[in-house]
Amino acid sequence: MMMDSWVKQKSMEVLTLMTLAVTTWRLYPPKNPMVINSIESLYKALETLLQKEKSLIFAETEKNLLIYNEQISQNELKQPRIAALFELLINFEIKSVTINHGVTREDLSGFVGILAQQPEAITLSGGINKVIGERNIAHILLGQRVYIAKSSRNKLLAGLDIHDDDIIQYITGANPQLDLDVDQVREMAQNSEWMEQIFKNGMNQIKNKGYMPNSQLSENIVLMMSMLDRIVDKADQEKFSRMIAKSVADLDEDMIGHILSQDIEHYFNGKIFQDVLDQLEGGKIDRVMDILHNQIRHSKPLPGRDGAALFSPPDEQAYQRSLASDKKKMLQQIKDAEKRRNEKKIDGLKQEIAPLLAGKEESFLNASLMDSLAGIVSDLTVHEQHETVEALIDRLAEALLSERQDIRDHASAALVTIIESLPEQRQQAVVERLSTTLMRWIQLETSATEAHKKLSSRLKDHMIKLIQEKRYAECLPLLNAFHLIDYGFLEKNENIQKTSAGIINALSSSYRLDLLFAAYASSGDQEKMDIGRILSRLGNTSLHRLMDLLRDQPDGDERVKILHLIREIGPAALSVIKERSLKDFPWHHHRNLAYLLRFIKNSDTVDALQTLLRHKHQKVREEALESLYLVGEDERGPVLLSLLSTSDDSLKISIIELLGKIKYKEGATALIEMLKARPFIATSARKTIEEVICTALGKIGTPEAAALLAEISNQKFYSMGSYPERVRKAAAKALTAINP
Repeated sequence: MMMDSWVKQKSMEVLTLMTLAVTTWRLYPPKNPMVINSIESLYKALETLLQKEKSLIFAETEKNLLIYNEQISQNELKQPRIAALFELLINFEIKSVTINHGVTREDLSGFVGILAQQPEAITLSGGINKVIGERNIAHILLGQRVYIAKSSRNKLLAGLDIHDDDIIQYITGANPQLDLDVDQVREMAQNSEWMEQIFKNGMNQIKNKGYMPNSQLSENIVLMMSMLDRIVDKADQEKFSRMIAKSVADLDEDMIGHILSQDIEHYFNGKIFQDVLDQLEGGKIDRVMDILHNQIRHSKPLPGRDGAALFSPPDEQAYQRSLASDKKKMLQQIKDAEKRRNEKKIDGLKQEIAPLLAGKEESFLNASLMDSLAGIVSDLTVHEQHETVEALIDRLAEALLSERQDIRDHASAALVTIIESLPEQRQQAVVERLSTTLMRWIQLETSATEAHKKLSSRLKDHMIKLIQEKRYAECLPLLNAFHLIDYGFLEKNENIQKTSAGIINALSSSYRLDLLFAAYASSGDQEKMDIGRILSRLGNTSLHRLMDLLRDQPDGDERVKILHLIREIGPAALSVIKERSLKDFPWHHHRNLAYLLRFIKNSDTVDALQTLLRHKHQKVREEALESLYLVGEDERGPVLLSLLSTSDDSLKISIIELLGKIKYKEGATALIEMLKARPFIATSARKTIEEVICTALGKIGTPEAAALLAEISNQKFYSMGSYPERVRKAAAKALTAINP
């Protein structure tokens, strides 16, 4: 049937005015008179059209524009305002627009305002259908498909004198007086796409009756199911069952519960009940199940069944058995649906994380995926997919050791979020399982991210737990990583160093140190060493206490053990040694300090040794001198010369011997002058000094000393002021070394 020419003319006028209204809206504020007038003109034109037609339908299909079910011509489509509206439909991906009788100025203003925006902005707001729903535009429907009559069957349908509204009233039971030919309706229903539109319009009409109680609305929907079950072609039954199920699943839980509690199991080949359950997502199915369980426990004969016809009043037992069977069947269907839904959801979740599990590094740069990992893990945990969760966490941990900074940053941030989403007990278990990997990452990482700070704190808590549980050997390597960073042995930026220092400080509370020192005192050899190593890495306060233990320990073996503990940390002990070398401790403690300094090659080591080289006790000085020889390097000569004039004879002898040992040429002049400045009466110590000077000059090998050495070696024993034989022999030997 061709469209009435007046209807087409008025429809084209409405479309033109709609485009004009959109353009005006874009140019002026919504309350501008130009905008208000354009909406009013559009409303008046629609009002005139809808006096004859129950709705205006226009749609985009096959690169053309339909008005009702008729394509307009190409010349008509090229009209500027019609073409502009057609482009709007394409840009917003609108398949069709249905404007129903009763449309208001507010509906039109809201719709025009939406079309005046950028499609991208509407998409970001959730899509045009969501925006229309939020603005309560009740009489304008989008997405209803319109079909062109092409086949002979569709021509027949177009010619049938039954309006869509009549069909809607028929299937919803809105007009009990309506008398339609069921066979004719069934024939029309062979066009499944058209029938889908009828169903959706019917659902919209039912949902708009918000004043009705849920029980009555649900009965109307079930009635519509019943009618559709009778008229929809058998080949389309499965498709319609899924479509109806999706619409029902979008309703509120109470309404869904009312619908499912009715006798719908036999509709659409018995699939409709299960299809509805399969469409329910998340917690919605749980709430619907609660409603159904409650209704089943207090159930009466199911709506849709005539209890009196099925059971006679005396046959109460048979009735109860039947009712129990109905309940059992419904509960099983719910259980089966939930199982399928869970399996489907689990498969979907596993598909999402498959690229990560496959080891594709680029997948770590997928921000959307990484942001959703905590939710995915939460869902997998709920469904007891613990192996998959562990595999995902392990993969993130592996990525912490990537050479790429961006991969490490994304992986660490995701790992933090996932750990925080887990129950407290599982958080601790995950950190414990990953502790070795996290330790390696802490040593590797150079970026002071928030994730670095949080994971460091997690390791701190884990170390506290290990100490409490006396698992000292496990704690030690973790602590050592932070110790190395804190003392600058691993080069990091200032923020990372501050984090590590904070970790050490938190671990070295007075309470914890008391526990550790008590455990050290009472433990056996291996455990004692593990505890000692922990104590030596817990900062200066702990080191001072360890040094006090060294000072006061009467057992030599125990002192050796403590010395080994401090030797291991090397330069980290230097500040404590320097501080203690200035304090009044027993000489043997200062000697131990001098001994420890030989294991620290550092620019500040020599400063500490100079203090100890001036110690009043000879054994301390000798220990310091030996350490200076071992670690002083280029500073040894100048330091030794600076001490030479102020030292007593015993230290002088040691200094001179060391100058010769290191062959310090710059010291030869001072030694020659000392040798020349011989007192009239030489003491035994003086003679020893002269002997070691000659030996030292020979080792240094400086030619300037040759003349003096020759004079000493050739001097007669009986001459006045002669050198003793041992000095002359030392001079001769030194001269031979200089002039072979």
